[in-house]
Amino acid sequence: TISGYSVYYWAHQVGNGAWFIVDTNGKKLPNKFGQDRFVFNMSWGNSQTVASANVECTKKHGLYAAGLSCNDRQITREDILNNTPVLSTPSLACTVCSRNSTGYRSCCTALIMLDGWEIKDDYPW
Repeated sequence: TISGYSVYYWAHQVGNGAWFIVDTNGKKLPNKFGQDRFVFNMSWGNSQTVASANVECTKKHGLYAAGLSCNDRQITREDILNNTPVLSTPSLACTVCSRNSTGYRSCCTALIMLDGWEIKDDYPW
């Protein structure tokens, strides 16, 4: 766009919503989650069972920072900062926002949201 940001999206395979990635500076570097890319989830409000994990996520209707759209789990800013799993299935426990993480780091969006849409002094970047 003229303002320099990009938005990417795709529908969930199970048909219960869509993912959105907002890149605050478009194609410019660093193109890293938590620094200039932030992940959101649009939920239609129905349930999703993740067969590989045998976990059901009861989705809330609306647009949420990645990791915050399930009623089944309560993630806190401390969980994210300490990388504390909140489910028995780590791939579903969105608790990564760390410079040292080699993972997806999609919880940085949740951390900013939990902090009232501010980037606090202890933000990991």
